[in-house]
Amino acid sequence: METLLWLLWWVIVAYVASDWMIQPRWIAESKGKFRLVMLVHCIWWTGAIAAVLAIFGEVHFWEIGFLLIGHFMIDQWKAKKWDNKATCKEMPIEKFMKYVYIDQALHLIQLIVVVIL
Repeated sequence: METLLWLLWWVIVAYVASDWMIQPRWIAESKGKFRLVMLVHCIWWTGAIAAVLAIFGEVHFWEIGFLLIGHFMIDQWKAKKWDNKATCKEMPIEKFMKYVYIDQALHLIQLIVVVIL
């Protein structure tokens, strides 16, 4: 159980780092506009999570696919919500944050599933 909690902790650290802290600005600004950039972002994120799973000896092919495809689908959904004839700057902050919270919750669920299974 302790190893499982450490794995979850480090997966979340990798998630935060790759999705927020060390994501290049050009990816953050372009991923909602160009699918190729979104794919690069999702590969970057999945690679960070997979690296932690590999360190713990817990990486499997299905997990990589689940993380990559799931992240792409979730972020595409969020990008479409933001690009509904308005930019993030024009969207009311409450609506913007609602989509951010849903997006982050779905990604955390992904991570929990990968760690538990």
